[in-house]
Amino acid sequence: MARLEVVGDQLRLRLNALEKLLDLRLHSPSAPVAAIRGVTVDAHPRETLHDVDLGFAGNTALLGAVVTASSRAAVPRGRAATFVYLGREAVRIELDDEHGGWRLFLVSCKNAEDVAAAIRSATGRIA
Repeated sequence: MARLEVVGDQLRLRLNALEKLLDLRLHSPSAPVAAIRGVTVDAHPRETLHDVDLGFAGNTALLGAVVTASSRAAVPRGRAATFVYLGREAVRIELDDEHGGWRLFLVSCKNAEDVAAAIRSATGRIA
């Protein structure tokens, strides 16, 4: 399962081997911590994907577990990385559009509240 972590001044989205394969991507997306505008926990992430254009590889539905596995998705004015699994909460990270075009990371996590709290803490400005 994909992981969000802060390394220095970067927020990194670490993909496992299967997610990299499904996404056809060798490198994991990242964004500066300074670009983070908001961090929330989404209890039903699949229902909030209405504003995301998932593109060609958006709906993977591998064994009914993966809803999306794509860093090629798009939102207004930028790109989105969505790695959402059925039955899992997700951390939704809104990003400004001044750093590499990423606008949204939406990632299912086993401990979404803890991950969101750690990311908020790393920004030093989001409560």
